[in-house]
Amino acid sequence: MACKHLQKLFQKKSQVETLIDKDGIDLVTDHFAEVVAGKLTSGEIAYQFILEEVEGASMGDSVSKRFASNSGIKPEQYWSALHNAMPEVDGPDGPQQLLHGLSLQLAKNQKLMTEFRCSVNDKIMKKFGLGRYQSWSD
Repeated sequence: MACKHLQKLFQKKSQVETLIDKDGIDLVTDHFAEVVAGKLTSGEIAYQFILEEVEGASMGDSVSKRFASNSGIKPEQYWSALHNAMPEVDGPDGPQQLLHGLSLQLAKNQKLMTEFRCSVNDKIMKKFGLGRYQSWSD
């Protein structure tokens, strides 16, 4: 009997997964990119956030590695970014924790989790003009 209850628990979809099923990955990542970006209070903090995300992606699966290599950010720019933690990025109420928590809701589906996180990061890069979205005049 207990096994059936556990099985149901693990089959239940998370809120993020339910939203993706209802509205599609693009609309959901648009929304959450704005939410996460709202915690990025300056260009410097947004840049550090993206450096950490790209460094993490560069060590992930093939999709994550492709995101990192297509980010427009050179490896020498993001190497060791994870060691340069700042509370505005990595603190308990920071954007890194928020995105991590949202991503964990998709942990049962690694492919979807990777697509979600890379898409949110790409949209944040676009919003702040980072990496491949940096204008040539900068």
